Amino acid sequence: MTTISRTTRPVGSEQFSPRPIGHYLSRWARTQPAAPAHTFLDYLGDGGERTLTFAELDQWTRAVAALLSQTAVAGQRVAILAPTGPEYVVGFFAAMRAGLVAVPLFSPDLWGHGERLVQVLADCTPDVVITAGPQHDLVLDFLEGLGGEMPSVICADDVAGEAGAALAATFSDIEIDLDDIAYLQYTSGSTRVPRGVELTHANYVTNALQIGPAMELGPDVTGVSWLPLFHDLGLMTGAVAPAVYGVHSVLMDPLAFVMRPGRWIHKLGSYPRTRTAAPNFAYDLAAKRTTPEDLEGIDLSQVDIVLNGAEPILAGTLERFNAAFGPHGMKTTAMSPSYGLAEVTVVAATIASIHEEPTLLTADVAELQQGRVTPASEGNPSTTMVLSGKPAGQLVIVVDPATHEVHPDRVIGEFWIHGPNVGRGYWGHPEATQETFGGRLADGHPDHLPQGPWMRSGDLGALIDGELLVTGRIKDLIIIDGRNVYPQDLEVSVQEADETVARNRLAAFSIDTEHGEQVVVVAERHRRVEDAGSRLGEVADLARAAVSAQHGLALADFVLVEPDSVPRTSSGKIARRATRTAYLDGTLPRVEDTSEQNP
Repeated sequence: MTTISRTTRPVGSEQFSPRPIGHYLSRWARTQPAAPAHTFLDYLGDGGERTLTFAELDQWTRAVAALLSQTAVAGQRVAILAPTGPEYVVGFFAAMRAGLVAVPLFSPDLWGHGERLVQVLADCTPDVVITAGPQHDLVLDFLEGLGGEMPSVICADDVAGEAGAALAATFSDIEIDLDDIAYLQYTSGSTRVPRGVELTHANYVTNALQIGPAMELGPDVTGVSWLPLFHDLGLMTGAVAPAVYGVHSVLMDPLAFVMRPGRWIHKLGSYPRTRTAAPNFAYDLAAKRTTPEDLEGIDLSQVDIVLNGAEPILAGTLERFNAAFGPHGMKTTAMSPSYGLAEVTVVAATIASIHEEPTLLTADVAELQQGRVTPASEGNPSTTMVLSGKPAGQLVIVVDPATHEVHPDRVIGEFWIHGPNVGRGYWGHPEATQETFGGRLADGHPDHLPQGPWMRSGDLGALIDGELLVTGRIKDLIIIDGRNVYPQDLEVSVQEADETVARNRLAAFSIDTEHGEQVVVVAERHRRVEDAGSRLGEVADLARAAVSAQHGLALADFVLVEPDSVPRTSSGKIARRATRTAYLDGTLPRVEDTSEQNP
């Protein structure tokens, strides 16, 4: 397997002493055996709760690890095909504890993800699949339908509790090389086939140790999460970091959150010293759809941190979230912006301090379009952006992606990352590994920085007094007449222009025309606005006016589409390139014009 050679230990390695996951599970089983490790809220089933103590979690993972040791040999892949639940967490930990390579995925019945699951299984070729009893027959049928060699299928719940006690007693943690691959974290992707990031035992535990101090994690803390466990942020905050720090982790199915976001907020106020993490859209959704019933009798002052990451962070979201939940005790310091990606396990910059409010910066739009971050001048178009914290235990620099020269503060370029949390490469993709993980700085680089290897993030932004300002993806960047235009800025302007446009459900991109590169915005109709067709022209005019006034651009086209029409990645991010393809193919379900001008 092709990986990037590192002739020196990554910067920051000496700050951490990672141990294999079995060390932490055994430790907490020994020191706080009766303390709750995981609570699963079964909103989609009987509505009950299932809680595992640390002693039960340790025993169950030992039992499954023993079963795996009878089935597979070190280095073979173990895919977890199960919904959120105890079987998922146990299967993931057991695979790594047995010296195998875990592949956190999802059940075949997860709506809209079937093609991705087929692609990932073809890429990683698992030797064993772990699932839960209720999904057993479904998983078998799915795997048989793929053809080829059939992997072994294990139901984790077959050895739960007393049923697995004797088997667990036969397992002893094997010696783990921290530089061996622990699991493959598949990227969400938008149009390309997902790639599995090779994360070592040192990578993922180090990343937990990096974020732990910033989140002030410990046995007296409760984490509440609805994020899918196959997503990097959900896996770290819902399973890995809690196991390393002895945190009580409360989990619910993502669909339970989508159906009623107030469930998440309610649980945040139901436990002591709570923390959570989610993408920006979730905080907007919660602010909008949480009901008075959800908040009845709840004190949110005990919520210490709500980590906001995995997609661009909007200043308007922070304002709406604080307005909705501040009256119920939510501290303005609780919202903590962050930045990360699967290639560096998940978090590449620490979250902002939980004792300080997020840093906001109002920048001049014209200067941003020229690649510089300067304070806005009175009377000039401006945009307010949220900074994403400072690096911890790693190096994050801003580089010219063409010349590989390091940029000074406030100059926009590509984020490059070097540290002990950076993965080894992409499973089975040596050329992509070299391109992404083999970055080298130009000759004459600053002496305090290694020349390489650096992980090239593909994300644009700048450093502002040591904090990261993320402006967008290189591949999404729109260049008009030599100006750099960031799609999320256009999207915010359009969604604020009229209530007909649904929040966080629109995509801006460029197309080639006979007049050169021009901008298109595709936006979903708010599902509660049923007469959008009668105002189609007016909404388009408002969108065009907002983009013109705030960004100095003319839209080539504005398209209003039906709800749930703008493509998203598996992690919920807007898939702009996929939207562009659908626009050019003419396959978008447009809102029908029913105005009097178009009888």
